Amino acid sequence: MTAHARRYNKLHATCFVLLATMIASSPSAFAAGVVSSFRSKGAFASLDVQHDDCTWLNVSVSRGGPVAAPETYLSYSVYNTCTGESSWGYGRISNRAFTVSGKRSKLDTDPTTNPDMVTSGQAGRIALTWTADQNVRWSWDGRSESITPTQRIRSRGSYESSAASVVGNLLSFPVRTQSAGQVGKNRDMYTEVVR
Repeated sequence: MTAHARRYNKLHATCFVLLATMIASSPSAFAAGVVSSFRSKGAFASLDVQHDDCTWLNVSVSRGGPVAAPETYLSYSVYNTCTGESSWGYGRISNRAFTVSGKRSKLDTDPTTNPDMVTSGQAGRIALTWTADQNVRWSWDGRSESITPTQRIRSRGSYESSAASVVGNLLSFPVRTQSAGQVGKNRDMYTEVVR
């Protein structure tokens, strides 16, 4: 089994344990409903990596909105499985904060200073650079769901992507990984945040 497959399986096992714990302790955890949604068409970059024995880092940024007035949407989370502490955010950011040039994609923003972002927990800048490895590619069409104790992110649609190395910082956490990133294009991806 590859390191990527082990990481993927461990993430899903962790999500399952978190979901089971939430259902057992709080049956109405997601009673509030959808708090944010975004339709993506165009470039995206994402990162999903275990930072240390306890901490998981996740970030996703994508272009979308109307053709005549494109928008950029960011969601991120930092979750410590040992302490239960989490930091998260979602919402629209400046189009200038996410740039794509050839094999490189860059995100540079401070979510807590952006009036269109909803954030909780630790403050800080997100400054990440993805470099695509076009030898490793995926295409996807369907539905997915990501769950933490503070929110659930549901997606449906399709995309094409490449593996990517990622360097930079997510809040106060340094990032340097060869295989935990993806870059690509959404064909028509609908994402909603449920709290």
